[in-house]
Amino acid sequence: MLLALLAVCCFGWAQQKQVQYNAYCEVTVGNSGMDQFIQITFDFGYSRYPNALLYDEKGQPIKFRSPMDAVNYLGERGWRVVSSYYLSDAKGSSRHYILEKKVTDRKQVEAGLRLSPKLTIGR
Repeated sequence: MLLALLAVCCFGWAQQKQVQYNAYCEVTVGNSGMDQFIQITFDFGYSRYPNALLYDEKGQPIKFRSPMDAVNYLGERGWRVVSSYYLSDAKGSSRHYILEKKVTDRKQVEAGLRLSPKLTIGR
């Protein structure tokens, strides 16, 4: 009887354990080459908002002071840089940062981020 109770408890605990996996985000920092305007976009893969901007609580696009400001913003929300690369052509140049975050479900990927002026995903 004791063995059966122990087996049931262990089985229940195993059922509750969630599998953790790596989610990825690409931060793209680009300019047109024609001016000094810098645009930073975020791609979380499956998001409804590919190449999204991030918005503050008032629904205004967040203006990052530099590429590292954007990377640090995500770092404060559990993301870490795993790779970066630079692309350049006649139309301009762009820097790309690949970040990862350990999650157990898709809701955690965008948790605490606002990808639309009217939408906050997770909390």
